Amino acid sequence: VKGLAPDRLVYTNARAAVYVLTGRRSSPIPRKVSDKTGAPLPGYRDDLDRMRRALASRNGVVVYFGRMGGKLDRPREGELVAALGLAPIYKTPEGGIYEVARVDSARGGP
Repeated sequence: VKGLAPDRLVYTNARAAVYVLTGRRSSPIPRKVSDKTGAPLPGYRDDLDRMRRALASRNGVVVYFGRMGGKLDRPREGELVAALGLAPIYKTPEGGIYEVARVDSARGGP
């Protein structure tokens, strides 16, 4: 993450960890459910759509930490990858770095 261009947008499920490890600011992955009640948040799908558009327009990445103390208000890694059409840049057992998958217009697929 330190090696990414400074203007590249970063979303993460662990903003404090990204900041402490890299000195870089990031945006939070949208919450799926209320952290107080556990009820689904009505704007979640819209938030994901905005996130995907921002990632695509600003060549952004998602930095996902797999072991974040059981935070259940955010989507799981696989769910986020599928919902946003993400492709891995770097993957470890503890998480990964993803970007929006590029579509090859000549072939009609990623």
